[in-house]
Amino acid sequence: MTSARKTDGPPPRPLCILLQHVGKLLDDRMREALRPLAIHPSQAHVLRVLAVCEGVQQHELARRMMITPPTMSGILDRLAKAGLIRREPDPADERAVRVFLLPAGKRMRKKVEQVVNEVESQLIAGLSDDRIQEAHRLLRILRNNLGGHPPGPEWEPDASLDSPRTVRRRKRHAD
Repeated sequence: MTSARKTDGPPPRPLCILLQHVGKLLDDRMREALRPLAIHPSQAHVLRVLAVCEGVQQHELARRMMITPPTMSGILDRLAKAGLIRREPDPADERAVRVFLLPAGKRMRKKVEQVVNEVESQLIAGLSDDRIQEAHRLLRILRNNLGGHPPGPEWEPDASLDSPRTVRRRKRHAD
């Protein structure tokens, strides 16, 4: 004998639709919360990444954030114009550019962290620590199922962020 699954109410939405809806709400909430700082969520994300991975190559930053290099260039142009970051040629690869936070960028990043923490608190209100950890685990699986890649160990700066060509050039210049 098979047991029929009881359904109370309409069938659930496809998960992808629910995730899109949550993503849109979260994006709207983040934009609104960052508005007093006069910064866009994508710019805030770059500042947060640079806080733990300063000096990353611009193309690697774009790849890890899953945006195109021209889009990243525009974001960085606006951050540079605001006096929050600087770009320098990579001495090991003349075609590459490395990105660094300026003191004003470090101060802005701290303000951004406060906003992110406030929005995060709203997002997870009413969830136990176990449920929050489970949500992280499930969302990582969904990301990986769609071909996304983990951004690395929370963007700790290390040689794995450099392309193999950059690593080889650094070795040649060091010799």
